[in-house]
Amino acid sequence: MPLINRLKNTKNNRYFQSIKPLATNAYKKHKNRYNIIGALFLGLFLVGIVYAATTAKNISTSSTNTATTVSTLKRIVRTSDGTLHSFVQLGTETMTCGVTPTNGLLWTYSTDSGATWLCGGQVSNSVALLFHASAVVDSSDNIYITYSSTSAGANSSNDAYYRKLTKGAGSTWTLESAQTILDASSSTGFSFATIEIEDTTRLWVAARRFDGINYQVTTYYSDNLTSTPSWTISNDTLSIAGNNSAYHMPTMFRFGTKIGIIYNSQLPTAVMRWRFRTDGDSLNQWVPETIINTFGASTPSFSAISDSNANIYFAQNFGTSVLFNYWNGNNWSQTATVSATAISNSYVTLTTNGSTVRVYY
Repeated sequence: MPLINRLKNTKNNRYFQSIKPLATNAYKKHKNRYNIIGALFLGLFLVGIVYAATTAKNISTSSTNTATTVSTLKRIVRTSDGTLHSFVQLGTETMTCGVTPTNGLLWTYSTDSGATWLCGGQVSNSVALLFHASAVVDSSDNIYITYSSTSAGANSSNDAYYRKLTKGAGSTWTLESAQTILDASSSTGFSFATIEIEDTTRLWVAARRFDGINYQVTTYYSDNLTSTPSWTISNDTLSIAGNNSAYHMPTMFRFGTKIGIIYNSQLPTAVMRWRFRTDGDSLNQWVPETIINTFGASTPSFSAISDSNANIYFAQNFGTSVLFNYWNGNNWSQTATVSATAISNSYVTLTTNGSTVRVYY
């Protein structure tokens, strides 16, 4: 991987490079509200640590400090026209949608690289139970989202939902009606739902499922890419079931012609594991799980992305350490420590342009 040009800040003896706020959202507290900002704070290039800074751009404010901070979910995506789409949980705070102050889970978008943000629509109006979205884009710029809460246990409200944003003329999208895809009950519950797309064929959803006794990662697939597809269980126990709600949180990604899922396993040991499937495999077929590293996160503080060569990059916040691994097509690398002084069990994400990987925390 090629070296990069770096500037040195002689005042604090740290390297830094300006980075445009394209990849992630974060928040900062202001009184009892949290400003949702499309900004990057600290970065890592694979060739060395880079402390990056940029000017924060407020999207809106939120009443919750979990507005953008579940690392396993993809909250912001870019369509081919350059429009950024962010799905943020405002809680009881509001943002103007049209002429109406609107709260809850919102779809927001920016056509000027994050300088200004507009409300595209309300995804969920629930403020008693907060839902968080994960999104993916197809080759025609349609956007697909799933959203669920992060609540543990059984509750008939702990459903997972799906909505499609259908691409229209120019930079326009239609927010289609919501579909309940994972229906909870008084003895079951779903949380941490995330979504990925398999070409023009189907969607995949992974979620943490509680069956009344144990938690496990469960996967589902759709029969098409419409706004009302049918959903079928692929594997209802992708991870070994266990009774600890601090585990079994999935993150999903596509690499080459495969779909991968990384999760924090509880059993037989608390480590980071993964499974994947190849297009053309039986729809309930997943390769046996293997270990990525032995640092078992107990929060949704890990994230994974891939590049056009089907390499996978994985980052994790474990205690006060930020850790990094990558998959080269055959093996996972040894674990590298990006930082040993991060905020404890906080959040992390990554981006890549194909030659450089940045880790943000």
